[in-house]
Amino acid sequence: MTAAATKPPAAAPAAGAAGDPRFAKCGFAKLLGDNGLEYYIKKYEVVMGRASKTPVDVVLGDSPVLSRQHARILYNFVAKQWELLVEGKNGVTLNGTLVTPASGPCVLQSQDLLQAGDHNFYFLLPKQTRKRAPNKPKPAPGEAQGPAAAAAVATPEQQPQQQSPTLGQPAVKQEQQQQLGQRSPVL
Repeated sequence: MTAAATKPPAAAPAAGAAGDPRFAKCGFAKLLGDNGLEYYIKKYEVVMGRASKTPVDVVLGDSPVLSRQHARILYNFVAKQWELLVEGKNGVTLNGTLVTPASGPCVLQSQDLLQAGDHNFYFLLPKQTRKRAPNKPKPAPGEAQGPAAAAAVATPEQQPQQQSPTLGQPAVKQEQQQQLGQRSPVL
């Protein structure tokens, strides 16, 4: 594990999450491929490899071309991205390019195709959600919308006076200065 991929403390599961079947199909990312592979990544580091006594998160089969701990998918908190770190000497093919242990960590993006041993699978991230603007009340029928419409219906007395401030003085209306009997300070 790299220094950039240090894990934060694990959070306690939300109330009711343990018995809720909807949480079985939740995670940071998903591996989906042939041979029935469907794995939801729920940790910041996942180990993939061949079936053996050494525990792995994702079993890729028992092919002799796979190492017990063939590759890792981990989240890099510094770069804010998912990465593939290959540890097996036969490597992993990422979008048609062979990645070996000498390659170092490779950035993973959604819909990247990985091939390891006899398995072909995709790395999938959730769809990006757009932040919504807060709900604004709808104007009544016939009401103008927006500041431009409000300015268009304003009377000349309601129109703001626009004066450019002199250099070194704040933009304050001269009328207000005269009413208050103050001079604006020179900066």
